[in-house]
Amino acid sequence: MVDEAWLNRQLEDVNRQLRELPPSVAASFAPVVANLQATIIATIQATYSTTAQMNAAIANPGTINPTNVNASGSVVGATGTFNGGLNSTSAYSHIVTTTRVTNWTGIGGDIGTAPSDENVKTSIVDSMLSSPERAELILEEFQALHYQYKAELAKRDDPDADGYVGSDYQVHTELGSTAQRVHALGLWEVVVYDREPLVKAVPVLVEDGTPLLDESGTPITEDVIIGDQLKLDSEGNPYPIGLHYELFGIVAIAAAQYLYGIVKQHTADIAAIKEKLGM
Repeated sequence: MVDEAWLNRQLEDVNRQLRELPPSVAASFAPVVANLQATIIATIQATYSTTAQMNAAIANPGTINPTNVNASGSVVGATGTFNGGLNSTSAYSHIVTTTRVTNWTGIGGDIGTAPSDENVKTSIVDSMLSSPERAELILEEFQALHYQYKAELAKRDDPDADGYVGSDYQVHTELGSTAQRVHALGLWEVVVYDREPLVKAVPVLVEDGTPLLDESGTPITEDVIIGDQLKLDSEGNPYPIGLHYELFGIVAIAAAQYLYGIVKQHTADIAAIKEKLGM
């Protein structure tokens, strides 16, 4: 951005020097001098941004190049998209002691919470997890497994793998189960199934709200994710890919309720027998 006050001073100095020239010489320069200031200002406006333009660009920068932005302070905004993932280097060690909720990640990448307020729910029915059939299946068939992630093993054993550390890398042994085994038990409530974005082509609009047209007059569209849908194989079966471990406590409570019902009934039966025997 050029200092206009400085530019005006330079032009005034040129005019003063021209006025000191002999009349015949000054007259030959008169047409050029008349348009000099307007020409210079027009050239500057075509080359440089005005203060208003620069402020607008700062407020709405659009795509930034280079793509890495380092900030010593906080980066604040209403929304943001991180195509390569979201990482906070201090999240693992940052202790949250205030009121807190569980975060969830949606198929479109949205990070947020899922309320348990009954006022926002509908079609509320008993899961029947404490029924004899389902509870016995949980108690008899569910397997708690130890396992290791292949990607973690590669850090120790595969020099060509991303993140390879070396033979000294300690691979952690996990405790849990697998999505396929829990799915086979019919406990679909705690299984995470693969989903795919539900995409809709919507018109691209210009500033006045009308559709943007191509050279042939056809509206230009762009694909927008409006939701998601269950991904199915060729036989119409879903793909189990994960587990809602945070829901396993509810499953365990339901199975415990079934056991409690049996114990309660046995206790009543024993009390009745004792009464008949006068004990």
